[in-house]
Amino acid sequence: MLQDQDLLSIQEVRTKVESAYAAWQKYLTYSQEKIDAIIEHMAAAARANSQRVAALAVEETGYGNAPDKHVKNLLACDVLPRKMRGMKTVGVLRELAEEKIVEIGVPVGVVAAILPTTNPTSTAIYKTLISLKAGNDEMSYASGDISPGCSAVSPPSSAHPACRQPSAMPAPSAAIRSGTMRPTAM
Repeated sequence: MLQDQDLLSIQEVRTKVESAYAAWQKYLTYSQEKIDAIIEHMAAAARANSQRVAALAVEETGYGNAPDKHVKNLLACDVLPRKMRGMKTVGVLRELAEEKIVEIGVPVGVVAAILPTTNPTSTAIYKTLISLKAGNDEMSYASGDISPGCSAVSPPSSAHPACRQPSAMPAPSAAIRSGTMRPTAM
């Protein structure tokens, strides 16, 4: 049996990237309306868990204080979605007939995001929402050994046990793949 932790970590990430890419292939077919409904659903889930994950972040990292982290989480899961509401991000965005220009929003795929130890939860929420709004899937990875807000990709299995607890939002790829993030289900 393979015992090399580096190789095991590489394989773990590779497997998660493949899974996220498969979910993104399905996500690519979603309309702007369905994407917007998913954003609203994930933001609501993050708001519901904001205070809890703020406290976890302080407990695990030793940085900051829970009330301030809760405020940062709310900026990411309440203010940001309101600012993005109604913003077109996929498909034809704008047509300038006189200049013969058509602007088209095209997703790029799976976006890898690194979460800082200082603000793991608010950063995970923010990066996940903006990536999904643009039609991409998102994978967050902690910059240190711990990250209570990790989204789709967590640190290697040897990381702090609390990182494997549910994060502020459902992991994008897992939620899309399972079908739990359909606008009709909200």
